Amino acid sequence: MSGALPSEGSRELRIVTTCQLPGQPMRTIYYFGVSRPKGGLYLFTTATTSDGSREDAEQVDATIRTATYRSIK
Repeated sequence: MSGALPSEGSRELRIVTTCQLPGQPMRTIYYFGVSRPKGGLYLFTTATTSDGSREDAEQVDATIRTATYRSIK
């Protein structure tokens, strides 16, 4: 499964991808892109590990987004 997530601003892009191979734990990856003030894009990726949960990845993604917004204002 993959798809776009709601954005909090016009300068960002959010995408999530989830997959599960037979016999393997589910893996979730969050992508967060935000435009740079001088052009270009910052791209961050947060992924679950074999012992991590989707909620852990969501929390880290939210923390990265908050820190990014504070840094690029």
